[in-house]
Amino acid sequence: MKRITFLLLLLPVLCLTSCNDDDTTPDMESPELAATWKLVNVSGSIAGVSYDFEPGTIKWTFNMDGTVNVINNNTDENAEDFFGSGTYDFHFEANETTPEMCTHSLFVENLELGCQDITETQLVISQVWADGYQLTFVK
Repeated sequence: MKRITFLLLLLPVLCLTSCNDDDTTPDMESPELAATWKLVNVSGSIAGVSYDFEPGTIKWTFNMDGTVNVINNNTDENAEDFFGSGTYDFHFEANETTPEMCTHSLFVENLELGCQDITETQLVISQVWADGYQLTFVK
């Protein structure tokens, strides 16, 4: 009987300590990323392209829940603008290729976009070391 009482007392303790917090935020490389950013330029790639966009034509809003909302009003089919309007998952992974450039790379929908450089008014995401693109955003 003592054993059953002990197990019944232990059960709630195990349940409470084994719970995880589903409300935690993703491990963001920089909390400043959680904002609305306007894509103003996409450049790079092996072709050496450069596309300019009017601020506000394409907006990315990074949310603390690990999603990014994209509003894309670009009508130029030839301009590389990455994502159409919608909500996408994002996360960070350790940058083992070029850790001297940044410790973590940003992935959106499992597409590696690269390192982030954030100031108060500008966000640059770059993977130019691998003949990738550089995306420049403003607030």
